[in-house]
Amino acid sequence: MAYFEVDGASQKTGKPIKTKVVESMDESRARAYAESRGMTVISVTRTPELPPSEKQIAYAKDLGISVPRDANLKEVRDLISNAVDDDEPADEELMALADKLDIVFTKYSGVKLLHAQIWRELSHSAKTKAAWFTYCLYRDLLPKRSVPVATSYEHPIMQAISEKALQDPSLAESIDRYEGENLSFFGQRTSKNGKLQAGGSIRTKAYKTVSNFLRADPMLGLSAASERQQSSTLQSTTMQFSGPTRSSCKVASKSAGNGCLLTIISMVTVGSFSLAVGIRSIIYLLR
Repeated sequence: MAYFEVDGASQKTGKPIKTKVVESMDESRARAYAESRGMTVISVTRTPELPPSEKQIAYAKDLGISVPRDANLKEVRDLISNAVDDDEPADEELMALADKLDIVFTKYSGVKLLHAQIWRELSHSAKTKAAWFTYCLYRDLLPKRSVPVATSYEHPIMQAISEKALQDPSLAESIDRYEGENLSFFGQRTSKNGKLQAGGSIRTKAYKTVSNFLRADPMLGLSAASERQQSSTLQSTTMQFSGPTRSSCKVASKSAGNGCLLTIISMVTVGSFSLAVGIRSIIYLLR
């Protein structure tokens, strides 16, 4: 992100126009922006980056931020925003989309900030907005370390599901009530700083309906991935809470009578995993 001084003349009258200062990611975009505003561009000059102010530096230090020596004013602003909003720098994928949409950002711009800017940029079309919502929800439902089938809101499946959702006017209204900055995740989670964060609501008609559409699509594999994840979790828990073995129960039953059975009953009251352990142990006793 940088500032550019653009000099030129009016496309209509040919008269010189006062120098415009344009904020843009590069010179070509600054030129295109000026031309779209009726200017015949004569020259484009990049202005020096402004250094961070002393107040910014002091505030950043108070927040525990280590400010890079070469950071400019806007980069430090984003670093401060990340700390205050409990945000983190956006990844390359999100930055690539922001760049494609001509959104101005820095290398420290946060996830929430870019999501909010993308949401505003895509709001001109209900279809595009619904497709972005669908894609955000898909990426949130996708288990970690899974390879996404769709890598953009422009993917045909995302487009098809969003079009299906828009057939219901109340569903479109439900999507429209979301805030862009909350679409980076849904529900609640704990941040790296140990704070509880709230993302997009999981109680809305939009969330429930679109998530069902996504899980029902066989190409996305969300149902299979969810089943594998649940199976993996159950196996891991069974290994950690395997309960008394057949031999240990036999030894226990000889020395303590019904002590092993009493242990099983107490385990059942703990929770669903303990219930599974208790049933397994009873099977051992009956063999």
